[in-house]
Amino acid sequence: MSHQRGVRGAGQTVTIPENHRARLMFYLHCVATTLRMDNDPVFRRFTDFTSHHQLGPEETEALIKLALIFHPNELIGKVFFESEELRLLDRQNKFYELEEVTSMLAVNRSVLVGGQLKEVAKIMMFRKRWMEKYYVEPLRFMLGKAAREAEEDEGSYCIPIVLCCAIM
Repeated sequence: MSHQRGVRGAGQTVTIPENHRARLMFYLHCVATTLRMDNDPVFRRFTDFTSHHQLGPEETEALIKLALIFHPNELIGKVFFESEELRLLDRQNKFYELEEVTSMLAVNRSVLVGGQLKEVAKIMMFRKRWMEKYYVEPLRFMLGKAAREAEEDEGSYCIPIVLCCAIM
């Protein structure tokens, strides 16, 4: 792995269902992996992308809110890093153990996200397309669907939400 300068990857290959909820849940799964939150039972409910079909409307709304709290702008440059080198590996994202990247990247051992201090366990390298597929597109679709449903409800007001994600 000379192109990785001796850094060993961590993680496994998974298959994500072709579903917007499943993709957004996978994004949160990656967040949980980097921020040592994968054992949190509440968070785990929203990261089990294989059971995306079991989320009801209220849980889907909570999933969207959680994804907005853990917005990529809060994580890029801290635990998520865009990497063009991944194109050589035929992968869209890859995790690395924190101890193995501290000599190459300025990575803190904890980060402030959503008003809470979280311990960094790993970092994740990703290609731009990964962020589009697992965060931007699912969230855009799900927010659009929620807005359409609110418009159909005569007593409801819908405030458009602008989704902005700066991908470096």
